[in-house]
Amino acid sequence: MDQLETSSFPEQIRLENTNLCNAHCVICPREALSRKKGIIDPALVEKIVDECVGRTVRKFTLQGFGEPLLDKHFCQSMRLIKDRLNCPTFTVSNGALITPELAAKLVDCGLDKIKISFYGTNKREYEKVHTPLDYDKTVTSIMHLVEAKRAARSRMIIRLQYIGKFWRFIPFLFQWLGKTSVGYNTLHNYGGGRSYKSTNGKARACPILSQPILQVLWTGEVVPCCYDFNGTMVLGDLREQTIEEIWHGRPYQAIREAHETGDFSDWPLCIKCDRRF
Repeated sequence: MDQLETSSFPEQIRLENTNLCNAHCVICPREALSRKKGIIDPALVEKIVDECVGRTVRKFTLQGFGEPLLDKHFCQSMRLIKDRLNCPTFTVSNGALITPELAAKLVDCGLDKIKISFYGTNKREYEKVHTPLDYDKTVTSIMHLVEAKRAARSRMIIRLQYIGKFWRFIPFLFQWLGKTSVGYNTLHNYGGGRSYKSTNGKARACPILSQPILQVLWTGEVVPCCYDFNGTMVLGDLREQTIEEIWHGRPYQAIREAHETGDFSDWPLCIKCDRRF
């Protein structure tokens, strides 16, 4: 039995606060998004957080298949998470919406780390990927956050994430040296959305399912992981069930068994996944 099966409660919560986005990046399959779009009800956030009180939650991510800062209650929800659970907190953003006012709130709301997706070393490269965002405006927005962090002497981590050819990452690194931390990664597949890497038609043992992580859509529906961006493999609904009921429920057990046996006939998106241990 692996850790996910024997864990009595998820140790990481990944809560999508919205699947709306102000961008349509070419690397992201937003054109294939067919599920309902919206922003999470703050009452649902509170319910989920309340169920985590007294549990060992090692990380709480407030973000999903969308731009989290479109949610006007983002900072309110983040403060709730930090005050009730006192665990490390994380989000991912494109950074384009950060005004000086929002930057001041972000460094004071209990957010420990923000990863900003920023692919490009100049206006042409950036805008070719991040349609229809403006390179100069986004740089300015990111600097609002950097300056707010410095002014508040905040320990929040700001990390710019570059995806692309590694030789282009070198100038990117030097551009942002001394301003923020930077990271590099390669493109990954999305179930039913993009295919950047060959899987040879074989699903691999899943590092997300082997860890105690709960992935929640903005509606309250629980899916196996963030790669199921369209919510096609729903394992439960937190509007009607508790975390424990879903975590130990039959649908979750079924997908765990599929990863143990290698039989993904009922879970076709897993076959297209390129995750590796």
